This record gives sequence, structure tokens and C-alpha cells, in this order.
Amino acid sequence: MAYRPILISNYETGLENDLEPWLLPNDAFPELDNCYVFRGRILKKLGVKQVGRLTRYTSVALGLHTLNPQVVAGVFPLVPNGTVIRGSVAITDGVTTLVDDGNGNITGGGTIDYKTGAFTATFTTAPTGTAITATALYHPCVPCMGITNQDTPSLNQESLIVFDQQKAYRFDTVLQQFRDISFDTSIAAQTGPFSWTGSDSDFFWSINYANAVFTTNFVSADPIRFLATDPTTGFERWRPFQPNTSVTVAGDHVLTARLIFSYRGRMVLINTIEQVAGATDVFPQRARWSQNGTPYYSVAAADNPPTPFTAQADAWFDNQLGKGGYVDAPTREQALSGEFVDDNLVVFFERSTWILRYTADPANPFVWERVNIDFGSESTFSTISFDKGLFAVGSVGIITSDGNNVTRIDQKIPDEVFNFQNKNEGPKRVQGIRNFKRQLAYWTFPNDENGTFPNRVLVLNYIEASYSFFRDSFTCYGNYQPSVDITWAGLPVAWQNWDFSWSNPTGQSFDPQIVAGNQQGFVFQIDTYECPDTSLCLEDLTSAGLNTPPIVTSTNHNLSVGQFVMFEDLQGTGDLAQFEGKVWKVVSVPSVNTFVIEDEAVTSVFNAFVYTDSGEIKVLDNFELLSKRFNLGLENGRQTRLGYTDFFVQQDNNGEFQVEIFTDEDSSRPVDTCAVSLAQEPATSFENTKIWKRAYCQSIGQFFQYRLFLNDTQMFAQEENCVMFALHAMMLWVSKAGRLPYG
Repeated sequence: MAYRPILISNYETGLENDLEPWLLPNDAFPELDNCYVFRGRILKKLGVKQVGRLTRYTSVALGLHTLNPQVVAGVFPLVPNGTVIRGSVAITDGVTTLVDDGNGNITGGGTIDYKTGAFTATFTTAPTGTAITATALYHPCVPCMGITNQDTPSLNQESLIVFDQQKAYRFDTVLQQFRDISFDTSIAAQTGPFSWTGSDSDFFWSINYANAVFTTNFVSADPIRFLATDPTTGFERWRPFQPNTSVTVAGDHVLTARLIFSYRGRMVLINTIEQVAGATDVFPQRARWSQNGTPYYSVAAADNPPTPFTAQADAWFDNQLGKGGYVDAPTREQALSGEFVDDNLVVFFERSTWILRYTADPANPFVWERVNIDFGSESTFSTISFDKGLFAVGSVGIITSDGNNVTRIDQKIPDEVFNFQNKNEGPKRVQGIRNFKRQLAYWTFPNDENGTFPNRVLVLNYIEASYSFFRDSFTCYGNYQPSVDITWAGLPVAWQNWDFSWSNPTGQSFDPQIVAGNQQGFVFQIDTYECPDTSLCLEDLTSAGLNTPPIVTSTNHNLSVGQFVMFEDLQGTGDLAQFEGKVWKVVSVPSVNTFVIEDEAVTSVFNAFVYTDSGEIKVLDNFELLSKRFNLGLENGRQTRLGYTDFFVQQDNNGEFQVEIFTDEDSSRPVDTCAVSLAQEPATSFENTKIWKRAYCQSIGQFFQYRLFLNDTQMFAQEENCVMFALHAMMLWVSKAGRLPYG
């Protein structure tokens, strides 16, 4: 029987679910997970490369050294789930310093429990009569709450700063680790430590302005703060920023604001909390601005602004012509997000969109103008800037505004925005960023009603207007310029799949990258590596008995049944080696903090073990695409016979994928399955980067639908689950079959 070919190529549509699957375009997919459309291909998402983990400093005072031997004991203060970093402990009397060896032992006699922070140590030196102190570094394992960059004198070499709920951290490019910089006297000397007080949904908004980094978490107990070098002391430090607003009412001042902008030489605060006549009041519709020039207001000697700026006490006075001022938008909605389009500041309120327009009138330099009454955004950090407009996540759709109007851009997936969770402050957790290199926009969001933190990413190829989903857990996004080059041994993909010449800027130091933080204080470069890096802390690994599956504890792990993980750097006693270097499947999730695993053999007996600390978890990426329902003979009133299918794919000798074929309206029970190898067969002296692979899955039906993914066997094989799947085209070989079955 002769079959005719049906070619499906040059993919553009991507995820689409506004129509029944049989009505979709041939290149559309009602499900597209962990892969995306890119320049005519379907590509599996790349993994993440860990930049570092948020790291805090902790110390204990242990009294005087008056004896020989002097035995001391203490417990390092740690936040819940925090773990002391091995090799970071130092206990000193100012003369002798005892350190840990990374295995729980203190030099000179003593131990340290890295999980609890409890330690003992013995000084066998002559008494000094001085105070003994113990210090250490630890990973707090808390959510990342904001990522920003601090401008530096060197062009395109910004400093990376990440926030959690309480602290700010700078990435030390020499030590290649994050260090706490939450000090208001001297960051260099680590004096004047302080903490912010926000919850795990109070994210940080930051801008670089007037030679400083200004940041706010919009918590009334926490002032706006700015990070800058004090020209008098030469020390970099954080300082509160709460400008006085009235020349007539002493004490009137701004407490904090949700949004901060630089606009025509003025600092503009939007949605403010202020102290007025001794009382705290909230102004959700307010735009308040400084004078044109310096925003600094404190003339006290201790508050010298960064060079070359000076401070003027009346910089924010709203009842003094030519100085500061404010204007309230005529609506009861809150101003929640915004960004510039050309020279106009577009501000998204809860259900409407406005422009704060510059007037050039010194008495009233800004006015509010309403743009749209149907679409707004409740997600402060969802706004993404483009040259001709903004994208944002609204409560009723993914929207765009050019400053003149607002429209939805998610007509292909009109219902997906309603799957973004509103529980647990869900709208506040949506964050977006633009990937210029891959021409993608990302929005991280929570869609699991049982969890708190984002567990999915909505991806938009903004050139081809195609959507897809990634299964990632990110709390915030930012930009980063690595200070070291990628080495040949450290390529993010297999060398034969590296698409750039060795002299290409991609992979060189200071090449811009997208970074993301997660709910446990890990920070990554995203979409850069074939195999994902570790992304979760392993707090505990236990088993109710040697014949029961192991239980993993990892707070807010965000994993679900069917995902796959690996473990690294397990510390403890017994046979922990049985857990490392192999892939495990999540078979149940008893809570948001625990999950149960099994290996490929569904092992029921394990060697004895006791896990103590330091382990990390790597989450492995599967992918899944479900095609439209192809109806290749309906126009003739006939069914179709499918002979076989050819897939034009990226060649990889280590990889394969699974194909399931469904007929008619049933997408739950495949009529045929087969594994398709990505290897070139027979092997030749040269290898093609793209090859045709045939799958002999024969069926008859009204419709045919394909599901491509990695099955469990393929996921358990690490060399296969790291393969970068790329689908360039499909060729369906079909012929006519019998008449349609009429019921």
C-alpha cells in the first residue's frame, strides 16, 4: 500500500488551547512542557548552573580564656533549616585559632554538628585572659526575594546583589560566593548589622540612581534604604531614606513606597506610606517626587550623600515651589507596577492602566492620565520592558501596553492566566524577565494550591508569539555578568552542540546572563547547561525501616509525583554511597517539606545509613509535547491509515525518546508506543547534526495524536535525560482507510 507524506515543519504556533485539538494548526501543541519554539524548531529547555547560595555570618561569645586546658561549648545561632558550611568554623582567643576540618572535628580536640550548630573546643595554650569568640558561615536556606545590580565604575561589570527576607548579599567574584552586606556603618568591617522584616511575599524593588542603589520591600516597618559609599569614611554602607515632605509640619515624611523611578531628573515614589501629622497613612494612588537634581535630604554630617551629590533639606517639600510635590490618581485602585514606554511612565493599577506624564511645568511637573479601564496588573514584578511597549500579567490576561492602549496577547492560551494561584499572595509572586539572546519572555508563577512558591514558568517566544511552560521553581529574576570565562571542560552543552566559535563573546567573562533565585536561597544562571545543577538543600534522609522507601526532607521542595532527582555531597555514616550517582523517582509527596523516592529497581532493602548534613538535590528535567489531533482524511469523509512516522531530530548517540500514538478522542490510552533512538545508525566516520529517525507505529483512526517525552527508563539513565532534544520536523506517512464510523 502506497503512503503519501505529510510534512510538518517550521514550527511557529507552539502551545495553543483556545480550540479543540483537532481544529488547531498542524504545528500547534495543546501541551508543551519543558520545551519551546525557537526559530522553527522545538527545543527541550536547558538546565540551570548554580552561581551560589546565600550565605550568612554567625558568631558566639564564649567567655574568657583563663585556664589551660580551656574547654568551651556553644551553639551557633542559625535560622530554621540553616546549615553551617563545612570548613568555615573559627574559634579564637585572639592568639590561637581553632578551626574545623570539614568532617566535624575541631583542631586541638572538639567537634561541630553542622546541622544544629552545636560545638565543643579545647584550648591547650597558655591562658590569655581575653574573650573567646566563635564564628562560622552558614546557608540559611531561605527564599530569594529580589535580584538587582549595582553600577560600578567599570563599564558592563555590575555587581550582583540578591535579597532574602532579612538580608542583602553581594556576590564576591574573588571567592565566588554570596556574602552578607546588611550593615549600616561599614560593609567592609561588617559593623552595624540590621535586618529587614518582610514576609516571604514582600519582594524587593530596586533601582540605581544618584550613585546609589535604592531598594524597598514596601513594609511600613522597613524604610526605603540606599547603598552607597560614604565620602567621609570611604566605607560603603546602607542608610535609611525617609524624606521629609513639609516645611510647615515638622515630622511629615515618607515611610516607604512600593515603586521607585528616576524620571526627568527627579526621583519618583509611587504608592506611598507616609507619616502625616503624627499618624501613619497609606496613599495607594500617589506619585510623589523630589526636586530636579539631588534626591538627598539629610544635611547631617553623618549622612553625607555619595559624591558628587549634596543634600538639601527641602528636596522633597511639597509646599515649596520648584521643590517636591505629589499627585493622586483619581481612582480607588492601588498602583502596583509600572515601567517606561519612551518617555512616559506607564503604571498598572489593579484593574486599569494609567500614564504618569511629564508636563515641564515646574509647579506641577507630572499628571495622571488614564489609558485603559479594563486591564491592569496586580503583579508588581511581572512587567517586562520592550522597545515599543510593556508586557505584564494581569488578573484577566497577559497584557501589553504601548502607552496609548492595553490589549491581551494570550489569545492562544486564554484560560491559562486563571490557573495562576491567588492563594498565599500568589499575584505578588509572579515575576518576569526578558531573555534577549533567546528572544523569550519568562514569567514564574505558582499553580499548585497546596504550595506557596512558584513552581512553573510561562514562556513566550515574543518574535513568533508562541507560548510554552517550563517546570521550574524560581522566586525572582535578574541579570548577571560572570567574572570568569567558561572553560573547555566546563562547557554548558556537549562540545559538538556548542553553537558558537571559541572566540564568540558567549561564554566569556562579563557576557550577560539571566539569573534566578529560588525558595531555598539558591541562585542560578538559567537556560545554559544540558544537565541541571543542584537546586535544593537536603535537610534529612531517613527510612522507617530498611525495607521501606527513603523519605527526603527539604522545606518547600515544590516537587511533584513523577519527577526525578539526584543527590550530591551526602555526609553521615553507613552506606550513603548507595544514594549518590544514581537517579531517583519521586513516588509520593506527603507534605510540602517531604517526598518519598524509589530507584529504577524499586529497591526495597537498603544498607544501613545515617544522614547528617550538607547534601544537595538536583532536579532532572523531562519534557513533554502533545501534538494536535491530525485529521488527514476528514475532507473525504474517511478515516486515515498511519503507516509510520519520521522525526527530523538533533543527533545524539546517547539519547532516545518515547513516542505514544493516540487515536480519535482518547488521549489517555495509546494504541502504540515505541522508543526512538537519536543515534546515527549505522555509525559512520562523520556524524550529521540532524538525522531522520523512523517510528513504526501503525494505526487506523479519525485522528492521530502524538506524545513525545522521556519514559521512566530513559529518565533513570542520566546520559539520556541530559540529552538536548530538538525536533526540526515530522513526516507522517498516511493513506486512505475506511469510511468514518457513524454512531
